[in-house]
Amino acid sequence: MASRTGRRQVLRLAAAGALLPASVWGAVEFTPEDLRTDLLRTGLFMVTGGGANTLVRLTLRGLVVVDAKREESFKPLMGQIRRVNRLADLPVRLLVLTSGEDSHSGAAARFVSSGVTLMAASVVAGRFTAATAEPASAAATGHKPPGAVIGFDGLREIELHGARLALMQVGPARGAGDAVVHFPDLRVTAVGPLYAEGEPRSLLRDGGSLAGWAKALDEVLKLDLGLVVPAQGPPIGRAELVALRARLPPVA
Repeated sequence: MASRTGRRQVLRLAAAGALLPASVWGAVEFTPEDLRTDLLRTGLFMVTGGGANTLVRLTLRGLVVVDAKREESFKPLMGQIRRVNRLADLPVRLLVLTSGEDSHSGAAARFVSSGVTLMAASVVAGRFTAATAEPASAAATGHKPPGAVIGFDGLREIELHGARLALMQVGPARGAGDAVVHFPDLRVTAVGPLYAEGEPRSLLRDGGSLAGWAKALDEVLKLDLGLVVPAQGPPIGRAELVALRARLPPVA
């Protein structure tokens, strides 16, 4: 993967291990609450509907979820995750956001309150830090303490129970807190709202910038791209990102 200017950190959360094989999980299609789950790669599923596309990555000791959909979709999303995870019954360990938009982050606080670690671009993570304040009565009531909220800038690489992730903060682009989640071993990249059909429009009220969007795509196109997962619709390829980049202004 190409280098990127900025802080580069490797966070090793556990020793590497083999991922659960696709033969265990098979192709999955569920439709309750207008959500649908499809197998993309070995141990990697995409849940559509209810907001932005959500990725679910299985590891030996827990799940990694990319994007949380709208708040009202939390229960249906967890239902999809439980069905995919029905044989192993593993907990969600990590939620990563590609954007602070409600369709991506609306249910994020629900994950944090249930003990899941949240990672997002620092400008987005700052909106959730209050959710990590443990109630004084938590110990007495036996409630699980909320998960940590971790912000990142530039590039952050993670190894979680055998799964490798590269998190790239690329905003301001469409919005101020855009990020990309790249699974290098699977060649799958979640670009969130960085891909849009038609005329690209930045969210100026959220600090977006067309020039920043162009620079962000330039960085993404340096990755070893295979399947590219946008915020909406089916996976695309490198060619669609190149075509979108051509509709954005040149970078000085």
